Amino acid sequence: MNTYIMKKQVMSVEIFNKTVFATTDGMVSLTGLCTAGNHWRGEAKMKPYQLPGFMSSGYLKEYIKAASIEWGIDESKFLKVVGRGQHAQTYGHVSIAVLLAEKISPAFHARVHHIFIDGQILQNRLMGGDEFKRVNLAIDEFLPSPSGNNSHRYINVSKWIREKCEINKPCESEIETWNQEAANSTVQLKRVKMLEFIAGMIEIGAVKSWDELKSVIEKL
Repeated sequence: MNTYIMKKQVMSVEIFNKTVFATTDGMVSLTGLCTAGNHWRGEAKMKPYQLPGFMSSGYLKEYIKAASIEWGIDESKFLKVVGRGQHAQTYGHVSIAVLLAEKISPAFHARVHHIFIDGQILQNRLMGGDEFKRVNLAIDEFLPSPSGNNSHRYINVSKWIREKCEINKPCESEIETWNQEAANSTVQLKRVKMLEFIAGMIEIGAVKSWDELKSVIEKL
């Protein structure tokens, strides 16, 4: 079967009512994370945590060196700067984001760990995109439109899945919706499981028509 993998996407992740950008290849904006953490610290009457001190710490350097050896990843892949000037943001591997959160506060660390490690929000977003494309391929191969154009079928499946996941915020594209704050870890995983099931049903011939596909999705 033909497969195609979804390209890296930038997600908006909500942490204590603040938006933190992250990418589906496992990088988190440390700049945004520290801003969110300091918002939490401010409400707790704590002094702001200084990101530059963390970035220049010997602890971080030792961690990157050890992680590079442990996982076989080049040290240069753990940090990157996106943008220029006042708009520049430092992104770090998700494990570094967890380290930073630990320094900010125990409560903040617990939330970040829950979202990125336990919830696997970035992995599930990537899997969801791949499974959506798998469904599209299955429609092309087994449930082609009489008109020869399946675009409207892709759009309808996307809409129905959003509704099942209670993601009804209007947007211009399927990809943008699933990158918004409302698509949390739980919702992303629910989407993956639904799409896996739909693709499998089409591929094994359990769903043989467009009407049958609609019926299956309605019953999910």
